[in-house]
Amino acid sequence: MKIALVGYGKMGHMIERIAKNRGHEIVAIVDIDNPDVFDSRQFASADVAIEFTAPTQAIENYRRAWAVGLPVVSGTTGWTEFMPQIKEEIKAGGHTLFWSSNFSIGVNILFAINRKLASIMSAYPQYAGYITEIHHTAKKDALVNIPTTLLGAVDASSGGKTGVNYQGLKNEIGVFSAPVAVYINPQYFKTLDFANRASGYAEMVKHALVSDSILFDQTLAFDLEVFDMQRLSSLLSQNIIVKQNFTTLDPFEVGRRKALNLGHTFGHAFETLSYRMQKPLLHGYAVMWGLLAEIYLSVVKLKLDKEILSKLLFFAKQYYGVFPFSCNDYDTILELMSHDKKNDHGHINFTFLAGIGDTRINQTVTKEKIFEALDFIREN
Repeated sequence: MKIALVGYGKMGHMIERIAKNRGHEIVAIVDIDNPDVFDSRQFASADVAIEFTAPTQAIENYRRAWAVGLPVVSGTTGWTEFMPQIKEEIKAGGHTLFWSSNFSIGVNILFAINRKLASIMSAYPQYAGYITEIHHTAKKDALVNIPTTLLGAVDASSGGKTGVNYQGLKNEIGVFSAPVAVYINPQYFKTLDFANRASGYAEMVKHALVSDSILFDQTLAFDLEVFDMQRLSSLLSQNIIVKQNFTTLDPFEVGRRKALNLGHTFGHAFETLSYRMQKPLLHGYAVMWGLLAEIYLSVVKLKLDKEILSKLLFFAKQYYGVFPFSCNDYDTILELMSHDKKNDHGHINFTFLAGIGDTRINQTVTKEKIFEALDFIREN
């Protein structure tokens, strides 16, 4: 078989070696520095084009091969958002594209096994599956985070954990994939509207609650309307340190790191319900109301100082508006909370506070107390 290689990096060299060992002929090699080979007689004489390049180049490479009547085999990933368009082009032009994100038989067997295991484990809600993603040495698309929102800078850009929404449920699938670097430029935050500033700031309030009283008071003293960038940068630096203190010691969230879920058991349920109602909440607004519910329960169960709850409630009233749900939503909220990743043995687990910086993980309360907390934030 005559093969035209499109892309001549490590994968291209490997394909060339394997093809020659199996008696095939490489008649043309197209790389980034010689695109004119697409127009050569050698390229047109091939039986097939094998393409491994980059997502920004792949689709145009397919079209160049199709233009001379070549079928294409490709393993390039990262472009599949355009798959419907490509399918239409293939159908209209009578082209051929054989594509897979991974051609390894072993890997595809593993995919099938994982699907089967997932269907079995769905009957055991006390277990939650997380993925540890490892990029191999010299991989060019190793993750670098450059957050452009306050929420991204304070929460999502560090710690290596990403929650993936699935079938309408918040963070139903979890991925651990630490970035190789994080670059934060607070100047981006000047472009945010008030709602997105407030959304990110709710996570900063959470970090203050799990840290110390000084940071908590400094955080609540910040004026979200004025949004002083110098003060914000100082608070943000402290927040990043707070999060790293938890994530460094417990990178896979098996213990201490669960403290960072304060406000999120309620918060994720609020967020999910808002999407079902087609009135989506920003994440931080849901978290702020979740903080109020879980700090209320901390007062009830762990005798947390009521003054902390009063300060938090005053701050929330200033900047986060009216709680958007009614008592008719309580059962749905409870059902959504039953899917939270921290749960085990059928119990909804919370993170509570016995004091600022004194977190207690894996806390449980009755359905009646959960509804009591919802009453508190709805009525106040």
